Amino acid sequence: MFDVTLPKGDENDDSGFQKLYWDISTPSERGLAVNTQSIMTLVNTLATAMRMRSNGEVRFGLTYDLAEGVSVSSMAVLNKQLHRIASYRSNTSVNPQSSEGND
Repeated sequence: MFDVTLPKGDENDDSGFQKLYWDISTPSERGLAVNTQSIMTLVNTLATAMRMRSNGEVRFGLTYDLAEGVSVSSMAVLNKQLHRIASYRSNTSVNPQSSEGND
């Protein structure tokens, strides 16, 4: 499960936390913008690595909060990409038994 909801900060906290926004919905007030394309690349990279290391079936889910201003079309594309990565079947197979010595 990939949860791309942004962490909520406490505005009354003196820790210096700055509010996070998606890059497409950054207001003029102080805060940090999260780049949607970078998040998509990161999630796809992690999902691909998990798919490559898996010997069996994998499933991926995606969670996000529309109220944060996330790009709905980008999340739809990401969800589609995750589905394709999960359903990918390699055309090559590794034979665990060598033909050597099996005459």
